[in-house]
Amino acid sequence: MTTEEENALRELGNELATAQQSPWEPLCVARAFATPQSGTIALTMQWWIDLEAMRSPLLRLETPAQVEDLERAARVFALSLDGMSPEDAAHVWRAMRRTVTEAFALAMPMQRPDGASRAGQDGFGAWLPLLAFLIVECGIDPMTARKMRVDHAFALLAACRRNQGWECAAASYAQRDALNETGDPKHS
Repeated sequence: MTTEEENALRELGNELATAQQSPWEPLCVARAFATPQSGTIALTMQWWIDLEAMRSPLLRLETPAQVEDLERAARVFALSLDGMSPEDAAHVWRAMRRTVTEAFALAMPMQRPDGASRAGQDGFGAWLPLLAFLIVECGIDPMTARKMRVDHAFALLAACRRNQGWECAAASYAQRDALNETGDPKHS
């Protein structure tokens, strides 16, 4: 390792330590819960379910193979592509993709206090356990839970688990903020 690489690594370590001790809330969480700007869209639990039911390439952040994929995803977000140019439709796709990316960015892998892990897939998928958490553990009625933004649900789950003694199994929200500021491509 070169001296320059060592210095860069040391600087990153200092930034991560500073982020952990910052008096500010993590920026990614503050942005998720901030008052939405006019004209923005957000992924709700119901829209996630609807996109999953149609196997939308949007959830895999893939380019739609057919125009119908784009139109169906737009309808889920209550958007219409009628009369739009292909360039404008592409802007809509990018906006929806950014919305999905930002929503899922708040997912936080957590580790149980006893160290036990749930390795492997159990066949439940991702949205059903999250919806069950909102309804059963948070006491939110099912219709309200389905209207909740996905990023909010992920953040609430992580905060609840943290309050129960669980630990982050990956970079914390504050560490993610610091990594994003340094331009680490794995976390942007």
